[in-house]
Order: sequence, then C-alpha cells, then structure tokens
Amino acid sequence: MESTASHSQIADLLEDIPLFADLSQAEIVNVASVCRLVEGPAGERLLWEGEPVNKLYVLQYGDASVLKADDAGQQIVISSVGKGAVVGEMSLLDHSSASATVVCSAPPESSHLGCMLSAILDRAAFLQVMEDYPALGFKVCRKFARITSLRLRMASGQLAEYMAPPRQDVDLSAQVTDLPVLNTTAVRSPSY
Repeated sequence: MESTASHSQIADLLEDIPLFADLSQAEIVNVASVCRLVEGPAGERLLWEGEPVNKLYVLQYGDASVLKADDAGQQIVISSVGKGAVVGEMSLLDHSSASATVVCSAPPESSHLGCMLSAILDRAAFLQVMEDYPALGFKVCRKFARITSLRLRMASGQLAEYMAPPRQDVDLSAQVTDLPVLNTTAVRSPSY
C-alpha cells in the first residue's frame, strides 16, 4: 500500500538510515525526491532471486527475511534484516539479477498494521540523482562499498567456520551431528 508522505517527511525518515548518514540535508532532500513509501504485509516479496532488480528498498520499520535457494530448490533463510537495512543495492551497482529472495516477515509484536514500511527508490531515477550530484553519488557508493565489504567479511568468517577441519579434542561422532548448516536460522545482518 503506497503512502501519501511528502518529500520532506520521506527526507526525515531517510536521515535515520545508515546508508545516508554521510549526506547533507540538501543531498537527503535530493534522494527523497525520487522516493516513495510503501507498506507491505507479511509474506510480500520485495526481491526474487534471479529476477531483474529495478528498485532499491530501504526498510523504515519491520523485518524481512533473506532467502537463498539450495541445490534442491529449497528456500533457506540466510539472514534477517530490519530498520535501516537496504536491499537491492548489489543489483543497483552491478546491473545483475537479485542474488537472493527478500520477503517481509511480521515482527513479533508490531504496533503497525503492515509488517514493513520501506522507502523505494526507482533504480533509474536514483542513478540519475547520483549522476546529477557527483558528491552525493560518491558518498552513497562509498557506503555501498562498506556494506558490501562487511557482508563479505561476515560470509568469509561463516565459510571458514563451516569448512574448518574436525577438531581433535572433540568426540568425532558429536562433530558429525553438530556441523553448521549455513545459517538456516535468521541472523541479523547490516542490510541486503
């Protein structure tokens, strides 16, 4: 459901989002000019793995689950994101399809009717703003790089833990049953 929020109300919401923390008030207003707010119910898909992405979502409240299909096509939750999270930014940067599916999930005790409120930035319009205002574009791309770097470090740590050889000081039968299953439960991540 689309919100009737004004650009100044959207700018106020964007000020609290880490992605835009380095922007001046005027730069935030420029970003807000290409945003709209949308409330989504639990179960609504924001992104579909493998599908083209033409919007960037910035969560204002609520939660979303990030899912990845395994070899059998089973959807596995690899992360959970909340307020301030950005999803769709990787495709914004590299023009590729969505690397994961992102689905709204209802927060445990939400006082909101929907499960999530997000600012939506149309990909083409947002890229145009970044091109029209190079300093703004540089700040946003630098923040995207930080987010991506943090995620890569987290994934590398999880992969190293998963790939570690069996420990010699632990009963081998316990290791077989206690192998990590690449985060089948939701884990907090800075954004997707």
